[in-house]
Amino acid sequence: MNAMYLIYVPVAAFFVAFVVYGGLVMPAREILDSLRDHRGDREAGRKAAA
Repeated sequence: MNAMYLIYVPVAAFFVAFVVYGGLVMPAREILDSLRDHRGDREAGRKAAA
């Protein structure tokens, strides 16, 4: 096994994990949090109006 692969493969794996987390997981969390907050605002508005 080439010594370069001992460095290249873990760095590449870390980069892929970082891109997936930053590009998919974080935006999905933000969207879900936003939807939860938006629903909570609507329910609070209904209770205040009633």
